[in-house]
Amino acid sequence: MSPVVWKMGVISFFADLSSELLYPITPVFLTQVLHASMASVGLIEGFAELTASLLKVWAGQVSDRMGKRKVFIWGGYLLSTLSKASIGFAQGWAGVLVARSLDRVGKGVRTAPRDALIAEAVPKKDLGLAFGIHRGMDTLGAVIGPLLALAFLEAWGEERLRDFYFLALIPGTIAVLLCFALPESPAKERNDGARGRFSIEGLPRRYFLFLIGWGIFSFANSSDAFLLLSVQKNGNPLVRVVLMYCLFNLVYALSSPALGKLADRWGRLNLMKASLLLFAVIYWGFARAWNPWILFAGYGVFMGMSEGVGKALVAEMVPAGKEKELGGSAQGWFGLVTGVATLGASLTAGLLWDAMGPSAPFVYGSCGALLSLVVFILLK
Repeated sequence: MSPVVWKMGVISFFADLSSELLYPITPVFLTQVLHASMASVGLIEGFAELTASLLKVWAGQVSDRMGKRKVFIWGGYLLSTLSKASIGFAQGWAGVLVARSLDRVGKGVRTAPRDALIAEAVPKKDLGLAFGIHRGMDTLGAVIGPLLALAFLEAWGEERLRDFYFLALIPGTIAVLLCFALPESPAKERNDGARGRFSIEGLPRRYFLFLIGWGIFSFANSSDAFLLLSVQKNGNPLVRVVLMYCLFNLVYALSSPALGKLADRWGRLNLMKASLLLFAVIYWGFARAWNPWILFAGYGVFMGMSEGVGKALVAEMVPAGKEKELGGSAQGWFGLVTGVATLGASLTAGLLWDAMGPSAPFVYGSCGALLSLVVFILLK
């Protein structure tokens, strides 16, 4: 496997360690310290993802035109790291919204160029494995981060939740510094002949049909914050909730490389279809309050089946010889569709929770995944 994949995996490990040190405690910080409503939680998570997704298109397009990836990756991780302390200073949910949006600006700037760099570094037959390795190493940070959060919760107590946002600067800074070890894209020359701004002319019809199916699913797939809050509302203490989240990430990290390799052999679209069916079952289980340990483990398998495989599918659909011209743009539009739909999903989930109860967002998500599956079955 290309050294680029491994280097990018190590960088993502430290970046995700920084983020996931905070993610399990942020819903609690919002609802218990800042007294935000569930609709506000949905707005924060959804708007943050929308911010990232809009910038993915811009970053992917400009990266293609410049023939450079590294500067976008470095700048994106730097912005996300600097945003962490901002949440610690927040006095209301609006302050968290601004800080989370800055964090997602960083994600939006780096994601499409990073994924394009990975896709350029390996042959198309190994795309599933490459993205699986990257997602697995990234997600290992999401296992260790929450465990560190538990250790500091035990030492500091919940009254010092703000301090976590300053602690997260340490691994984030390591990720930023490691970016200097990345090679530049093989497309070093400036691509003045690239398409116009936000254009994806030249991508096949299959790509657009895939975006439709993925958009339907993303509109039903609300923020994972609702999963954490759901099990907490069912009587699980914060420590147990964080451990469940660690289990999810551990299964996700360990399964991603193997499932990515399986996708290369069995067919990436086939594995994506299976993942949507699994998602529908898992979300129905959250709605019915099944055993949360099993549900979180199953959710980790779903992520291993879908997250890296989706990016590999996008890279696969870029016509041969057009990777330098359209690779970043294709990943950017994929991210845009995901983020716009996720904003709607998270807002809808928050409103459904407030109006109809904690099970409603998960029934909605389960039905949406099945509808998306129908579209994917029609996709050849």
